[in-house]
Amino acid sequence: MADELARLEFDLGPNEASGLETFDNQRVLADHDWDLAFWAVLDDIDVHDAIGVIGHRQGEPLRRGWEAERLHATHPEGLGQTEDAEAVSRHRGWVYIFGSHFGSKDGPLQRKRQFVARFTEDDVVDAFGGDPIELEVRHTGLTDGLHRVVNDGLAERGLDLLAPGPKVRAAFCEVDDDTPDNMRPADSDQPINIEGVAFLADGTTFLGLRWPVTEDGRPLIVAVAGIPEWFDDGDLPRVTAVHVVDAVGRNGTLAGVRDLSAAGGRMHVVSGNIDSRDKGSVLLEDHPEGADTVNTHFSCALPPIDRDTRLDAQLEREFPDMPRIEGLAVDFGHVFYVSDEDEGVDMRFTRFVVADDSTSNT
Repeated sequence: MADELARLEFDLGPNEASGLETFDNQRVLADHDWDLAFWAVLDDIDVHDAIGVIGHRQGEPLRRGWEAERLHATHPEGLGQTEDAEAVSRHRGWVYIFGSHFGSKDGPLQRKRQFVARFTEDDVVDAFGGDPIELEVRHTGLTDGLHRVVNDGLAERGLDLLAPGPKVRAAFCEVDDDTPDNMRPADSDQPINIEGVAFLADGTTFLGLRWPVTEDGRPLIVAVAGIPEWFDDGDLPRVTAVHVVDAVGRNGTLAGVRDLSAAGGRMHVVSGNIDSRDKGSVLLEDHPEGADTVNTHFSCALPPIDRDTRLDAQLEREFPDMPRIEGLAVDFGHVFYVSDEDEGVDMRFTRFVVADDSTSNT
């Protein structure tokens, strides 16, 4: 991409943007006189208060005419805390929001981050400035949710993963007598950090992991079947494929996924540091070679949903001065990025020609 990035800033305080997804409710677009819009999620607050919409006024040039609004959802009594929303994606009228399933920078793994939530876009028609929406939440522990599903899927494949160092093992994998049974990781478990999600038309969900990575430092994309059905009948999803992506930017030998977007028969991946380098991460203390990897947008052929592969990735754009790219959306002939900035939600965009791949699984 040769075009320069255009910059937009929004106040969705608290300003901790963590995901971006295109918006598809035509009634809401028409009511607001928007020609396009995006869902955004914020990671430092309860998921019921973490949903934002960024819309563009009909007929305005893309460099201006943008608006941002917040939604709120009812928080059911007894649900508990649900924080650290890191990814958002759509499937058949539902908007899904994924917690990181990780922990704080110095551990331990936390139940409040072990969740997947969803709501229907139809529910938001009257929600701007009106009644809160209803948010369905699958709030789990380490034994009955995606932590278990992903770890079992990785173990079944015998992948050579980078082993947690001693500080990570002590912070994330060791427990004490007061630890609840459903928050006790198995001896062989890796802490997982979900940062990117993309649904295919059949409901297969690609999860982009910031951690773990392979022994040679490559990021992982995990294909999972059954997440929509999980909300309906309670059966756990299952891993159907694990993909190793050759997508490590400059200045590093390790990279984790920051976000995903499936468009035009291709998978778009932003990869970067395995954890924030300025926040006292034990992950980086054990693996300092993952601290300075340049955030980079790569693309590759859309991975298969039923077999494991190693994917060659094509470099699309580097962000040497923007280490906190957290969201990616490819649509409307443009690519949009959202960055987590201390002073605001920062969105960039540029023209993008999306390749069409006749082998697409969508």
